[in-house]
Amino acid sequence: MKNLVKGLILGVMLSCVNAGASRVIVAEEIPFKSVEFDGLQFNYRFNGLLFDIRVRCRTTGWIGVGFDPELSMKGANIIIGYVDKSGLHISDDYGTDLGEHQPDVELGGTDDILNAKGFEKAGYTELQFSIPTDSKDAYDKPLKEGESHLILLACGRNGGDNFTSKHDRVIMTRLDL
Repeated sequence: MKNLVKGLILGVMLSCVNAGASRVIVAEEIPFKSVEFDGLQFNYRFNGLLFDIRVRCRTTGWIGVGFDPELSMKGANIIIGYVDKSGLHISDDYGTDLGEHQPDVELGGTDDILNAKGFEKAGYTELQFSIPTDSKDAYDKPLKEGESHLILLACGRNGGDNFTSKHDRVIMTRLDL
C-alpha cells in the first residue's frame, strides 16, 4: 500500500512538471506597450509571428499607422481604417508617393491584416488588428522586436469615413519596438 501511495504521488508530481513544461502562453498574457502623442494612442505587442496593434484617436474619421516610411508616406507599410454605420473598413496599403497610398492588392501584393476589429464611441475611433512580423509581401516591412522602427500615426477629420480624406493630425516618431 505504501508503494502504491508513493507511486500515485510521484505520478501526480510528474504530471504537474510535464503540464508546466508544455504550457502555452496565450496572447492575453502578453502585455501591450503603449505610447501616446497628441491624443493618438498606439499600443503594440509582439505575439509570436504576429504584431498586435491597438490604435485610438479622438476622431470619428479614419486612423492610419505606417511602418518605416522612406520619406513622408512614401515606402511605408500603411494600415488605415475607419468605422461607419455599416461596420469596420480597413486596408493594407503601401505609400506610393509622398502623400499617396494604394492597397497592396492593387499593386500585386497581399492583404495581411488579421483579427481586425473597429469601434467608434463618444467621439473616439479605435482599431485593433494584427499583422505578420514578416509577411514576405514586397509592400510590407518586417518588424523585429528590440529594433528601432520609424512609425507614422495619423487620424482623419471627424466624419472622414474614407481612405482618401486629408489627415487632421500626423505624428512621425522612432520607436524601439
